[in-house]
Amino acid sequence: MANLLNVSTNGLSTDLKKFEKSLVSNNIQFEREDGRCKTISWFSYTEYIPNKGILIIRFNDLLKPLLLNIKNNYTKLFLDHIIKLNSKHSIRIYELLKQYEKISERALNSKI
Repeated sequence: MANLLNVSTNGLSTDLKKFEKSLVSNNIQFEREDGRCKTISWFSYTEYIPNKGILIIRFNDLLKPLLLNIKNNYTKLFLDHIIKLNSKHSIRIYELLKQYEKISERALNSKI
């Protein structure tokens, strides 16, 4: 990851520990048509291996139906493109453009 992001490995251990803790606290919520809401953790397991810079993660099994159908219902973004962008706004524009890449047209309305 450090090589991909072109960052120093100094302090990477501390950053990975923090990142590991943040992974298990992130959830996804689904609201059903009947009004019921379900909250699922993205990851069921994480393990950080110190001195090796290894982070092992396991997706929650309840997300399996969504992840197995990922090619059909999600937009593919490339990390090496995203890390070159400088702001959350440029990342969002990249996401919007990638969503409509196949149909070759996208109109953006700006509220000024």
